Amino acid sequence: MSELGQRLLESLQEAAAHARGEPNNMTTETYYFPLDVDVKAVRHKTGATQVQFAKLYGFKVSSVRAWEQGRRKPSQSARILLKVIEKRPDIIHQVFTGELDAETRRKSKTRRAKTGQAEAHGRAARST
Repeated sequence: MSELGQRLLESLQEAAAHARGEPNNMTTETYYFPLDVDVKAVRHKTGATQVQFAKLYGFKVSSVRAWEQGRRKPSQSARILLKVIEKRPDIIHQVFTGELDAETRRKSKTRRAKTGQAEAHGRAARST
């Protein structure tokens, strides 16, 4: 059996053992989502009005008002997004404008270029 075939077989056996609840060497991480978010403080941090904040991040204005007045609590998904906005509002902008993807591509090209230069330099050094 090829090495790939052997690895696939082992992976399937591990998955089956995991499904049966048998102990394994797999690791998992657990994230605890915020139970409460101070929506007004998050919005004030951005410097946006309720209308601007709702429009910018895809919330309903009525939802933002209800959250801030304590009449309703944001859903788990909304709380996660609000936490991201609180900590890194720039990420939201980068994701939706494609800047984050462009930056990843630039870094990847730079890494490849540097690797290519190092390899070319190594070949040149070996040939002399």
